[in-house]
Amino acid sequence: MNESSPEQQPTSRGADPSGETARGRDAAARTPASATRSRIDGDAIGPLVWLCSADGEVQFANDAWFEFTGQKSDELANWGWAQAVHAAEREQIVAGWKQAVHSGRAFEVKVRYQSSGGEYRPFLLKASPIHDAAGEIERWLGVSTDLDPDWRGHNSFEA
Repeated sequence: MNESSPEQQPTSRGADPSGETARGRDAAARTPASATRSRIDGDAIGPLVWLCSADGEVQFANDAWFEFTGQKSDELANWGWAQAVHAAEREQIVAGWKQAVHSGRAFEVKVRYQSSGGEYRPFLLKASPIHDAAGEIERWLGVSTDLDPDWRGHNSFEA
Protein backbone atom coordinates (compact mmCIF):
# COMPACT_ATOMS: atom_id res chain seq x y z
CA MET A 1 0.00 0.00 0.00
CA ASN A 2 1.44 3.41 -0.82
CA GLU A 3 1.95 6.06 1.82
CA SER A 4 -0.67 8.41 0.38
CA SER A 5 -3.47 5.92 1.04
CA PRO A 6 -6.23 7.47 3.18
CA GLU A 7 -6.19 4.34 5.30
CA GLN A 8 -2.71 5.22 6.49
CA GLN A 9 -3.24 8.95 7.05
CA PRO A 10 -4.74 9.76 10.43
CA THR A 11 -7.22 12.59 10.67
CA SER A 12 -6.62 15.50 13.02
CA ARG A 13 -9.34 14.55 15.55
CA GLY A 14 -9.69 11.16 17.21
CA ALA A 15 -7.34 9.50 14.76
CA ASP A 16 -6.36 5.90 15.22
CA PRO A 17 -2.71 5.45 14.17
CA SER A 18 -3.46 1.90 13.03
CA GLY A 19 -5.86 3.27 10.42
CA GLU A 20 -8.84 1.43 11.89
CA THR A 21 -10.90 4.62 12.06
CA ALA A 22 -10.44 5.34 8.38
CA ARG A 23 -11.05 1.72 7.40
CA GLY A 24 -14.20 1.67 9.54
CA ARG A 25 -15.50 4.77 7.81
CA ASP A 26 -14.68 3.30 4.41
CA ALA A 27 -16.44 0.05 5.28
CA ALA A 28 -19.45 1.96 6.58
CA ALA A 29 -19.60 3.90 3.34
CA ARG A 30 -19.76 0.61 1.41
CA THR A 31 -22.39 -0.94 3.71
CA PRO A 32 -25.98 -0.57 2.52
CA ALA A 33 -27.96 1.86 4.66
CA SER A 34 -30.56 -0.80 5.45
CA ALA A 35 -27.94 -3.16 6.85
CA THR A 36 -26.45 -0.41 9.00
CA ARG A 37 -29.91 0.61 10.20
CA SER A 38 -30.76 -2.98 11.10
CA ARG A 39 -27.62 -3.33 13.19
CA ILE A 40 -28.34 -0.07 14.97
CA ASP A 41 -32.03 -0.90 15.53
CA GLY A 42 -31.09 -4.30 16.91
CA ASP A 43 -28.75 -2.73 19.45
CA ALA A 44 -31.05 0.03 20.64
CA ILE A 45 -34.68 -0.32 19.75
CA GLY A 46 -36.34 3.06 19.36
CA PRO A 47 -40.01 3.78 19.88
CA LEU A 48 -42.45 1.26 18.44
CA VAL A 49 -44.64 3.30 16.08
CA TRP A 50 -47.86 2.20 14.41
CA LEU A 51 -50.86 3.53 12.53
CA CYS A 52 -54.38 2.18 12.79
CA SER A 53 -57.54 2.73 10.80
CA ALA A 54 -60.41 4.68 12.36
CA ASP A 55 -61.79 1.39 13.71
CA GLY A 56 -58.51 0.55 15.50
CA GLU A 57 -57.12 -2.07 13.12
CA VAL A 58 -53.33 -1.87 12.63
CA GLN A 59 -52.38 -0.73 9.12
CA PHE A 60 -48.67 -0.03 9.63
CA ALA A 61 -45.95 -0.72 12.18
CA ASN A 62 -42.37 0.46 11.98
CA ASP A 63 -39.33 -1.81 11.75
CA ALA A 64 -38.68 -1.42 15.48
CA TRP A 65 -42.00 -3.19 16.24
CA PHE A 66 -41.11 -6.15 14.05
CA GLU A 67 -37.53 -6.37 15.30
CA PHE A 68 -38.55 -6.17 18.95
CA THR A 69 -41.56 -8.51 18.88
CA GLY A 70 -40.46 -10.84 16.09
CA GLN A 71 -43.97 -10.64 14.63
CA LYS A 72 -44.52 -10.59 10.87
CA SER A 73 -46.68 -7.95 9.22
CA ASP A 74 -49.49 -10.42 8.47
CA GLU A 75 -49.66 -11.33 12.17
CA LEU A 76 -50.84 -7.82 13.15
CA ALA A 77 -54.26 -8.12 11.48
CA ASN A 78 -57.39 -9.01 13.44
CA TRP A 79 -55.86 -7.76 16.68
CA GLY A 80 -52.91 -10.11 16.30
CA TRP A 81 -50.61 -7.41 17.65
CA ALA A 82 -52.10 -8.17 21.07
CA GLN A 83 -50.24 -11.49 21.10
CA ALA A 84 -47.12 -9.45 21.93
CA VAL A 85 -48.84 -8.15 25.11
CA HIS A 86 -48.24 -10.09 28.33
CA ALA A 87 -51.11 -12.57 28.83
CA ALA A 88 -51.91 -11.16 32.28
CA GLU A 89 -52.54 -7.72 30.75
CA ARG A 90 -53.84 -8.60 27.29
CA GLU A 91 -57.57 -8.55 28.01
CA GLN A 92 -57.33 -5.22 29.88
CA ILE A 93 -55.18 -3.61 27.16
CA VAL A 94 -57.42 -4.75 24.31
CA ALA A 95 -60.57 -3.63 26.18
CA GLY A 96 -59.00 -0.25 26.90
CA TRP A 97 -57.94 0.17 23.28
CA LYS A 98 -61.43 -0.74 22.01
CA GLN A 99 -62.96 1.76 24.44
CA ALA A 100 -60.58 4.50 23.23
CA VAL A 101 -61.45 3.75 19.60
CA HIS A 102 -65.17 3.78 20.40
CA SER A 103 -64.98 7.04 22.39
CA GLY A 104 -62.42 8.76 20.16
CA ARG A 105 -60.30 9.65 23.17
CA ALA A 106 -56.52 9.32 23.38
CA PHE A 107 -55.26 6.12 25.01
CA GLU A 108 -52.30 5.81 27.37
CA VAL A 109 -51.26 2.77 29.38
CA LYS A 110 -48.21 0.90 30.62
CA VAL A 111 -47.84 -2.46 28.93
CA ARG A 112 -45.38 -5.35 28.81
CA TYR A 113 -44.50 -6.54 25.32
CA GLN A 114 -42.78 -9.83 24.70
CA SER A 115 -39.53 -9.54 22.79
CA SER A 116 -38.53 -11.92 20.03
CA GLY A 117 -36.21 -13.53 22.61
CA GLY A 118 -39.11 -14.26 24.97
CA GLU A 119 -38.45 -11.59 27.62
CA TYR A 120 -41.09 -9.04 28.59
CA ARG A 121 -40.20 -5.37 28.72
CA PRO A 122 -42.28 -2.43 29.98
CA PHE A 123 -43.44 0.22 27.52
CA LEU A 124 -45.61 3.29 27.72
CA LEU A 125 -48.22 3.01 24.98
CA LYS A 126 -49.78 6.26 23.75
CA ALA A 127 -52.30 6.46 20.91
CA SER A 128 -54.00 9.56 19.58
CA PRO A 129 -56.71 10.00 16.98
CA ILE A 130 -55.91 11.88 13.77
CA HIS A 131 -58.88 13.84 12.47
CA ASP A 132 -59.76 14.78 8.91
CA ALA A 133 -60.91 18.26 7.84
CA ALA A 134 -64.49 17.45 8.89
CA GLY A 135 -63.35 16.49 12.40
CA GLU A 136 -63.91 12.76 11.91
CA ILE A 137 -61.25 10.29 13.02
CA GLU A 138 -59.48 9.01 9.94
CA ARG A 139 -56.77 7.01 11.74
CA TRP A 140 -54.84 6.58 14.95
CA LEU A 141 -51.15 7.16 15.61
CA GLY A 142 -49.57 5.06 18.32
CA VAL A 143 -46.15 5.13 19.93
CA SER A 144 -44.86 2.67 22.50
CA THR A 145 -41.75 3.88 24.31
CA ASP A 146 -39.43 1.55 26.22
CA LEU A 147 -39.68 2.58 29.88
CA ASP A 148 -36.40 1.02 30.90
CA PRO A 149 -33.85 0.22 28.19
CA ASP A 150 -31.66 -1.51 30.83
CA TRP A 151 -34.55 -3.65 32.12
CA ARG A 152 -33.85 -7.38 32.00
CA GLY A 153 -36.62 -9.80 32.86
CA HIS A 154 -38.01 -8.27 36.04
CA ASN A 155 -40.70 -10.48 37.48
CA SER A 156 -43.04 -7.73 38.61
CA PHE A 157 -44.60 -4.83 36.81
CA GLU A 158 -46.87 -2.16 38.16
CA ALA A 159 -49.22 -0.52 35.68
